[in-house]
Amino acid sequence: MNRAMTGVVWAAGLAALTACQHYTPAPLDPSRSAAALQSRSFHDAGLRAFMESVPGRRPADWPPRDWALDDLTLVALYFNPTLELARAEWKASRAAMTTAGASPNPVLNVTPGLSANAPAGISPWFPMVTLDLPLETAGKRGHRIAVATHLADAARLATLNEAWHIRSELRATLLEDDLLLRRMHELQRQDSARERIQSMLDQRLEAGVVSRLEVGSARLARSRSAADLAEAQRQWRSGRSRLARVLGLPLELVRSVTVAEGTLRPLDRLPGFNLGKARDAALTHRADVLAALSTYAASESQLRLELAKQYPDLHLAPGYQFDQGEHKWSLGLSVELPVLNRNQGPIAEARARRDAEAVRFLALQARILADLERAGDACTAAEAQIEGLSKLRQAAEEQVARLRAGVSAGGTDRMDLELAILERGAAELSWIEADGRRNVALGELEDALQSDWKDLPVFEVRDKQNKEPQP
Repeated sequence: MNRAMTGVVWAAGLAALTACQHYTPAPLDPSRSAAALQSRSFHDAGLRAFMESVPGRRPADWPPRDWALDDLTLVALYFNPTLELARAEWKASRAAMTTAGASPNPVLNVTPGLSANAPAGISPWFPMVTLDLPLETAGKRGHRIAVATHLADAARLATLNEAWHIRSELRATLLEDDLLLRRMHELQRQDSARERIQSMLDQRLEAGVVSRLEVGSARLARSRSAADLAEAQRQWRSGRSRLARVLGLPLELVRSVTVAEGTLRPLDRLPGFNLGKARDAALTHRADVLAALSTYAASESQLRLELAKQYPDLHLAPGYQFDQGEHKWSLGLSVELPVLNRNQGPIAEARARRDAEAVRFLALQARILADLERAGDACTAAEAQIEGLSKLRQAAEEQVARLRAGVSAGGTDRMDLELAILERGAAELSWIEADGRRNVALGELEDALQSDWKDLPVFEVRDKQNKEPQP
């Protein structure tokens, strides 16, 4: 009997040890991670494989000479660390589903006993073995699994929402970059015109035709123009730093990135925009809306779990005792008596959290609706402004053409032509700024819609080390 009891104990212990997972150290090396960040490039084989895995995204040359917005979006989805963090948090929430679905383990109690004055011929030993078998009631395990499942789904949608934010920031950065490049080009044209005007005024000053005040005013205007150009160049360089951060690449690598012309106009693929249909889609199908719905569902399941905890679990306790030669069997039953505490506090907290999630969901929808309507109004206003500035721009261009023809015919002063060129430049700058505001408004409208978020491949990025699919 003693050998049998010992064998049972050792078998149970061995089974528990063989089922255990073991710790694998994974220390962080700041120097190694910093070197890895600095060594990132467009020549990364994993990046190329990732881009080529997306239908319609197999570049003829690698890396591409000119980058489209969608291609740079894939680069950001591959390298941006905030998306990696979102995926890691989603992976952790999926692991929590395993925890929620686990059943409580039974407890084995072994109590050895020895009689000091056992009668002759009778074994002095009376060991006892009992098991504590917990039995959950009221569907608690199912409610825990429901909570974890809804939270994992919310984390997955949060990853999708983060991917959209990355794309949105990338698009806004590229639009600003494009705007600054166009401003710089026009400011350089104006600076050339002011240089020519300055040269003519200097000649006329020597001839006594103009005053020094006119020459000084022209020089001051040229200095201001040069300052505007320098500021635009500074903003462009700063924008490249922001672009590097969004892409998750070193700044030196991003400085030479050129964007393919015609890829930065938002919503070109959504003709016939209908605000009513867009409102319904945004309020019901955006990633953050669906994530909020999953979070609310998790709060409801948590409330159900706390309500189920009002009903105590059962504990079965089968036992065996070898009592000095006699074999004795027993079956115990224990239950917690819900007399002093019926789980009122956790129930109230869960109900309050559910109510808070409902309010948070309504606040999110209200913000989306306000953003959508504001972006729609901004688009309408920008289009009207663009229409008026386009007429002014055309008139300025026609005036320059007439004066250039007059100069060629010898009947118009060259100074009048250069001044008209400056006026055309001012009209062009105004049109460029208005076009930039229109593109920003269109981008905000696209953000409010999250029109193509389902097409973002944010879950297929592979780990750079072990090439295993990552969530």
